[in-house]
Amino acid sequence: MAPPDLPGTVVLSDLRSEPAAALLDLRQAAFVLARVVSRGRDRVTLDAGSKAIAPDRPAPNCHLPAWPGLVPLSPSEEHLPLRREHGALPDHGAAVLLVPDHVCTTVNLYRECLLLRPGEGPTRAAIGASGHRLFFFAQDPPA
Repeated sequence: MAPPDLPGTVVLSDLRSEPAAALLDLRQAAFVLARVVSRGRDRVTLDAGSKAIAPDRPAPNCHLPAWPGLVPLSPSEEHLPLRREHGALPDHGAAVLLVPDHVCTTVNLYRECLLLRPGEGPTRAAIGASGHRLFFFAQDPPA
């Protein structure tokens, strides 16, 4: 028997559900991997815009756990600019992990994910709930 579908915010967690997840002793489970594509004196730009993470949320629509001094600004479709408030900047080309503000809309953008388990290599997995569409029929649906 297949496990029931569970809401993404409970299973995967996001910034909005972080306090509730902490009360249940759950850890963050969904991240988006992005790369630094541009670096300036007090800014960096990632290759993760609104098409990559939480397109329904205003800035800041994510958090960078390893880079707490970086503040996400308004994304374009393809890029996410970050402003440095304090601390270091990641190098050009560096990979960074983002925690989405709203995981449900983020997960809907992807068809696959990588599952990471301690002591194991990454495993590809399909995201069955991604890209669902609601269809309306003008007449009775076909039999």
